[in-house]
Amino acid sequence: MSALLVAPTWAEINKLTGYVRDARRQAGELVGADEQFSVVDSLDLTSAQRRLGRNYRAGQVVTTGSKVGGLTKGIWYEIAEVGQDNTLTLVGGKRLDLKTAGRRLQVADSKRIPVAQGDRLLLQGNDKKLGVSNGMLVTVRKVSQKTMVVEVVGERNSRLVELPNSYRTFTHGYAVTAHKSQGATVDHAIVAAEKLDGKSTYVASSRGRRTLEIHAPDRARLLREAVDTIESRSAAVDYVGKRPPLPARERLRKRLMRRVAILSRKVYQERIRPALERVRDGLQRRSRAGGRV
Repeated sequence: MSALLVAPTWAEINKLTGYVRDARRQAGELVGADEQFSVVDSLDLTSAQRRLGRNYRAGQVVTTGSKVGGLTKGIWYEIAEVGQDNTLTLVGGKRLDLKTAGRRLQVADSKRIPVAQGDRLLLQGNDKKLGVSNGMLVTVRKVSQKTMVVEVVGERNSRLVELPNSYRTFTHGYAVTAHKSQGATVDHAIVAAEKLDGKSTYVASSRGRRTLEIHAPDRARLLREAVDTIESRSAAVDYVGKRPPLPARERLRKRLMRRVAILSRKVYQERIRPALERVRDGLQRRSRAGGRV
């Protein structure tokens, strides 16, 4: 059985995570001392935003998926200073010009979290070599500052995966925001929130396979807004046996083609066809006249 708490703010999430870890520690489910890990929480910045220094601050971390300014692919670098000339100075002295390098950077906040044997983690990064993906819930089986081995439970069997120090995109898997819960599926989803909009309620409540619990001051309003959101969404199953809706550009193209076809038929019927009939009648008259001579 698996469960996931969903809350709207990280302040609430940190409290819930603390309560759950304390209870698990008392129950003997967390073994050994906590190890502190530095993890990253990626920021969803657009390409244009990543080119502007005002969207960065010292203490954040950056990485890249390609060669940029001498950075190693997949390694996170801490920002030491943001220059007024739209540059970043990284810890260690490397300097990046955001005008040219910004679009190829990934930006994240860095924080430290405690991890013990038995902890549950939510993975938030894809790694084909490791066979892990965003949204996976895993259990820590071995942990130290040098290594961390987690158990990935599949539909048929489970396997152990050793996460390298370079893999830093994970957090505790007990309580997350509705946005971060996307991709995760558990047996029981528990939504605990003072305020949550309909869209977030829909996302959070759809995480549970079997049951859903909602704890909120105005639960009726949350459920009502979630139902409205669900009714406004289109799922693939809605189009079984039907053609899916076309993109706006394709609809416009087809509408223009139909209009051209209508105009073409009209021109043919009103102008071209009568002209062809006149030519045909004239040829027939000449043929008959020639036959009498």
